Amino acid sequence: MSWRATAHVKPLTHHGDGTPLSAREKLILFVIADYHNEDYNCAWMSVTKAARASLTSERRFRELLQRLEKRKTLEIERREGRTNRYFFPGLTPPQFSQGSKKHPCNPRIPPLLQLPHPTPATATASEPLSNLKESEPSPPAADISISERVRKAEERSRLNREIEKAWYEALYEDALRKESIA
Repeated sequence: MSWRATAHVKPLTHHGDGTPLSAREKLILFVIADYHNEDYNCAWMSVTKAARASLTSERRFRELLQRLEKRKTLEIERREGRTNRYFFPGLTPPQFSQGSKKHPCNPRIPPLLQLPHPTPATATASEPLSNLKESEPSPPAADISISERVRKAEERSRLNREIEKAWYEALYEDALRKESIA
């Protein structure tokens, strides 16, 4: 959910072409704002779920999406075989680093800065901003086999468990140290 997208939709009373918004259209915009992702400055969702959330039939929801697009209140990027992306015209993206590479999922905006994951050693110490690094785009999904994706996901899970375990051990040691001082 994006407070920026919700704040963008809330004052709207007219479409981009100047015609007034209906209550149902505004509800649709709020539902889309609820699915908006600030990192990518767009929303993507299942039409079935969004229609259900707006108490509208799928057919009516699609009609309203077409009307919102036609009247320049919403931009829709149609992707064959994948979920469409929905953009609010006039909603400026958040500030990103000025990198030479485009954002991995949205070429309209530059890449985000990736913050390093805290470890027990770095959780208490403040890290200088020079440790920030630009995120690398992921390879296209078609280039990676399912077994490779599963292997990578399992590896990430294992690493996350190790980090979490080390973090809890550091907390426990810190509590013991404080208890012995008191």
